[in-house]
Amino acid sequence: MAGGSSDPDTNDGIPSEARSGVRGEIQTFLTTRRARISPVQAGLPAYGGERRRVVGLRRDEVALLAGISSQYYTKLERLLANRAASTMHHSHASEHENT
Repeated sequence: MAGGSSDPDTNDGIPSEARSGVRGEIQTFLTTRRARISPVQAGLPAYGGERRRVVGLRRDEVALLAGISSQYYTKLERLLANRAASTMHHSHASEHENT
């Protein structure tokens, strides 16, 4: 195999330092954007009222709005779903090829 790596996470030639930096940026982006939006702003009921443990939307609320499972969104936000990022990247690239 070219490059000598059998690790599917590094076959694209992106250095692991750069990959982890990008993952950190994605995680920061998702968590900060989630914190900026209240359930009411998103058109959801505000369950928990004053007792909410998080500022902004909960992960399960974001997942509901995105039409994905809360487990999948949690993995995505925690950057454990490498396949999800790869799938989204390939899907996004395919959309641009077709336009």
